[in-house]
Amino acid sequence: QQSSRELFSLITEGIILTDPEGKIMEMNDQARSIFQIPSDNEDMHIDAILSRDILNDQSEKEHFLYIDKISKTVLLSRAELKEERLTIGILILVRDITEKKKMEDEILKERANEDVNKTKSNFIINLSHDLKDPLNNIIGISRMLLTYGYENLTSKQVEGVKVITESGNRFLYLINNILEFSEIETGRTKVNPETFHINELISIIQSLFSSLVKEKALLFSSIVTKNPNPL
Repeated sequence: QQSSRELFSLITEGIILTDPEGKIMEMNDQARSIFQIPSDNEDMHIDAILSRDILNDQSEKEHFLYIDKISKTVLLSRAELKEERLTIGILILVRDITEKKKMEDEILKERANEDVNKTKSNFIINLSHDLKDPLNNIIGISRMLLTYGYENLTSKQVEGVKVITESGNRFLYLINNILEFSEIETGRTKVNPETFHINELISIIQSLFSSLVKEKALLFSSIVTKNPNPL
């Protein structure tokens, strides 16, 4: 018995040895730690910590435990100890896989989030393409009216067509930006870092938003140091 205890103590996983009826004959420190059982508690039955079904269950199964307000997931497997074809004991191997299950759950959640984001991005991409075709037609027709039908339009109609053209171009610009970001998220587009001058970027932004700023009677200004280093 002393040699079996020494052997059990060397095993890194929990070991429980019971008689055929389920009375615990031996338990190593690892098993006591998993089930929070004091070392002086010797007289126990398997029912106190696990379902009695484990004595007859040949398969390896996961079990969810709730001990001292702490949830644990353990993997249990059993083997019968026989002597002259008679079962003299049950050896139960207990492996604490709580952290492993948490990591698996986190990975599953991350994959689910990735799938949701890809589905959303694919939807936006398809929707953007569906919007671009009729929008390009509207912009094309408005430009034709300004170019070839200018003499047949009143000044008020000309202003209206200009508004249609400008709004269409602005909307098309936004759609292209959304489409570009969505394609980056789905891995369809690779980001190629390049050096650029911040003054040029701010100048482009100002030109893009200048008409909108005037319409809203807003003030848009920027302050940049002279000859900044390229980014």
